[in-house]
Amino acid sequence: MKGATLVMRGAPHLVQAARAPAEGGAVELVRAALRHDAVAVAHLVRQLMPVIQARARRFLARLSANRRGRFDLDDLVQDVWCDILKDGGRALRGFDPHRNPSLEYFVVLLADRRLSHVYEREFKTQTRRVARESQPVEDLDRYAAPGDTPASKFEEAELQARLSHYLDERLPAKGRLICRMLYSDAASPEQIVAALGVSKQVVYNWQHRIRALAQEFLACSA
Repeated sequence: MKGATLVMRGAPHLVQAARAPAEGGAVELVRAALRHDAVAVAHLVRQLMPVIQARARRFLARLSANRRGRFDLDDLVQDVWCDILKDGGRALRGFDPHRNPSLEYFVVLLADRRLSHVYEREFKTQTRRVARESQPVEDLDRYAAPGDTPASKFEEAELQARLSHYLDERLPAKGRLICRMLYSDAASPEQIVAALGVSKQVVYNWQHRIRALAQEFLACSA
């Protein structure tokens, strides 16, 4: 937490002071930044901050107006930074250029995972509060979109969270990335081919595997 706060507070000055990117590519940049090299920290923040901010904005945009009001963009961004830098940057050290297309895409996975946990935490807190307070049905309507019942809304969110966790546990990094691009970002196979530099058949193969795992999960949950 302390390290992440220092990164966030010192970022503007460090970015201005930096002159040249750290040598040795993304892996060395990460290692140097985690050794508290000021120039490397500045470049890492400059490289990853737009990625994390974009994922946090996307997270907020997908929420209903009621739920969106529970979150603050800056707090979400700080939360993601804290998560990827905790324990000496253990999550960030997991970047492997042979398994991940780029550092930015790897951080997309980390950010989405963290934001998913933030949502689950808030959802579970809200569910427990509703149960504890024993609110009448008419009071629960504010948590649901028009046409939805509170129970169906909660069940849908819980099922989606469980499915996401199920897929994350069974897919490698590239599979998780393609899954998010296909089903969270609504990217087309052509867009994924252009972004990742893979063939369209590779995308279709992952799509088939993801659907098979989803069917497996639904069968086990029935």
